[in-house]
Amino acid sequence: MLAAACGTHRSRNAARGLVCLVAAATLSCATGGAPRSSGGAPRPPATPASTLTYEQNTLRIPIRIEASGQASFAEKPPLSGKIDLTPIVRAEGLAGKAVAAQAMLHYGRLYVVADDFRSVWEITPRPGSSVAGYRSIPVPRLTAAGRLKDARLSRYGSPSSSCVRLDHAGGVLFITPDGEARDACP
Repeated sequence: MLAAACGTHRSRNAARGLVCLVAAATLSCATGGAPRSSGGAPRPPATPASTLTYEQNTLRIPIRIEASGQASFAEKPPLSGKIDLTPIVRAEGLAGKAVAAQAMLHYGRLYVVADDFRSVWEITPRPGSSVAGYRSIPVPRLTAAGRLKDARLSRYGSPSSSCVRLDHAGGVLFITPDGEARDACP
């Protein structure tokens, strides 16, 4: 009798195993792949041609670069945070001095400029981290002292082709969305 009970138990477990196997295969076919072990809901496949209109407005902020090289975006929401501009201030030969500057967010990059700089600085955040890459964009036609004077950043152009515009005592410079310095906005 014990042998008969064990045989019945084995056939029930086999049937349950077959039901689970069929359910897993059905789930795999329905989701377009093997079940995921991440525990989360399966994501629908990305459609490569999916796009949406995204018009980014430019944000310009007057900032003060402290003698330490630190600049604060704001003290209260919606803007908060600090940025360490020490390498930029050193490169400009202004280390240890407080500098009135402008920061402008344009197409995901931050541009920084100040009177007495020789360049516009492009800062590109690295996604998912608290660091950013940076580079200088040399400015032609500087003042006799070789520095910027009366520097002002603004957005210029149409929504489909806008640039960062730098007005200064020596002229105008445009920075394209690709980060190229030009005499005109394409």
